[in-house]
Amino acid sequence: MAGAITDPKEAEGRITLSRIQAKDQIRSSDLVDEGRGPSLAYDIPKGMRAIAIQAGEVMAVGTAVKPGDRVDILGTYANPVSRQETTQMILQNVLVLAVNKGQTDTQGNVGANTSMTLAVKPEEAELLTAADRIGALRVALRPVQDKTIIPSTGVEARDFLGSRTFEMSAEAPDAAKATPIIINPPSSHQQRPEVKIYRGTQVQTVTTE
Repeated sequence: MAGAITDPKEAEGRITLSRIQAKDQIRSSDLVDEGRGPSLAYDIPKGMRAIAIQAGEVMAVGTAVKPGDRVDILGTYANPVSRQETTQMILQNVLVLAVNKGQTDTQGNVGANTSMTLAVKPEEAELLTAADRIGALRVALRPVQDKTIIPSTGVEARDFLGSRTFEMSAEAPDAAKATPIIINPPSSHQQRPEVKIYRGTQVQTVTTE
């Protein structure tokens, strides 16, 4: 094998870049000199890129994110079309390569509190950079082994401020639609409950038996 080490002295005092199984042939390219240590570049999956984003206690799930975890990235930005503040999952099931200042130990006690380095596709790196530039990012930590991708069109401010419900309730009654029935509970001076039936603009009150 090209570059194979045949003299054990050539491997003395050097560090392996990856796990070496029993009876594996060791090459010079598998080792680095002591003090250098392996580069993060060796941990990046094929076809992916490493990119870092900021991390804080709230943004990074209370500093719970550690190397080896999988996360979803949410972006909040002003939608230029709807003119509404929109939050959307822009990336899902993203591998965390390192946290803070290049910490890659999956068993470390410290989670992300200043930054996290993610493994993404080149085009996803562009998307993530743009989202970070125009809006605010937040990370959601995934359970172990959960690879589910959830279709999402995002959530706008009006989706939870009640404007859609208000618009629907403000519509004029339509006689062609199903007739709504509202039952009013009896008051202290009522012996029997009443039922109000709406047909278009007409209202009929019926006393129940």
